[in-house]
Amino acid sequence: MTPFMGLHTAMALFLAAVCKWNKFAAVVGVFVTNPLTAPFIYPIAYVVGNAAVGVSHIPHPPEKLLSFKAVADLAWNSPQILVDLSVGGVIIGLPLSIAAYWIALAMVEKYRRNVNPRLKKHRGKGGSSLI
Repeated sequence: MTPFMGLHTAMALFLAAVCKWNKFAAVVGVFVTNPLTAPFIYPIAYVVGNAAVGVSHIPHPPEKLLSFKAVADLAWNSPQILVDLSVGGVIIGLPLSIAAYWIALAMVEKYRRNVNPRLKKHRGKGGSSLI
């Protein structure tokens, strides 16, 4: 949940390769932060990161952020804003990714217990493979 949209895939593939994790799963996980979810994730990540490290300060209220002065201030403060967004993204992303791992693991184990034996049984009766 870092603010580096576009680099997420490269970062996930690199980490998956270094740690010898599943590269496909890493890329799929990256697509949680996309243009549809970013407007919801980034403000929360900014607030959390700003509360944790407080490097940046947005001097304008949200309703005035479209003024020229506000845009200029945002551009001037963008490195600090990126720090707060990055820290907030890590703080939010780590527990969510751990929870997602355990949920996905439970789903795979349930599939293996319930569906997979039925497929093997079906194939054993002369049926064609469903996979």
